[in-house]
Amino acid sequence: MARFTITSSRLLTTLGLLSALGALVTLTGCKKTDDPTHGVQPGELGRGKFSYVCGHGADAQCNDNADIPIVDPSTNLPNVAVGSTFSVAYKSNADEAKGAGTGITQSGDLDLLAIDTSGAAPGYQAKRVGFVAVLGIWSGNEDLVHLKIVDVDHLEFANTEPTGGGSFKGKVTVPGLDLTLSSSSAASMLFRVVPLTKDRRLLAGALTCKWTTSDPTVLAIDGDDTQNILKTKLLKTGVAKLHVTLGAKSGDVTVTVGT
Repeated sequence: MARFTITSSRLLTTLGLLSALGALVTLTGCKKTDDPTHGVQPGELGRGKFSYVCGHGADAQCNDNADIPIVDPSTNLPNVAVGSTFSVAYKSNADEAKGAGTGITQSGDLDLLAIDTSGAAPGYQAKRVGFVAVLGIWSGNEDLVHLKIVDVDHLEFANTEPTGGGSFKGKVTVPGLDLTLSSSSAASMLFRVVPLTKDRRLLAGALTCKWTTSDPTVLAIDGDDTQNILKTKLLKTGVAKLHVTLGAKSGDVTVTVGT
């Protein structure tokens, strides 16, 4: 889909139309740092900066030490998965220089990017594939940025032993993961599932997630089973299968404990 730019006069007209729809969204939450690899993008009119804000729940964009590129070079914001929830924050250059607060944002197309009020703070839900503008508004310093909404092609997995600070060190692999762990393996194991495009680009946005184990006497779930990183306990020799549903996709990890 072709990229489009709204001139200053067109932007103000668009903002007026969106205001009539009552689609203002105040953004708060676990915003990433100003490291550009975490999705901070200058606005297309040069008046401010936009930042990706983690979704509420299983948002693979917000996992520590992700080993797959997370930024779309055409927008500098991550591609987001259809069906996912997330937010975008805006701060004008003038207010950043004064140390003032953040602005508000609006969706340029509510059919593509709808308002989501299911989390602790309002945000967006990506409804269908497309290329959509997000408008930033604050003290007469309006700006805009674009992002892509993409279908999830498949899930991939990784595993690692727990480490300090909550970081996940494992690299994701091809779809599906089969593990054989000796009896001397660590008593705990972390598993991570991520949504990817066909060309293995990580997709951002929080998706509904649910893990189950086929045999909790061999491999027990020992943490929040609605996050895309799951902590488990290895209890005895045997075979267990972890099943996960993330958004509209699902996958399995077969774990063999013992020699």
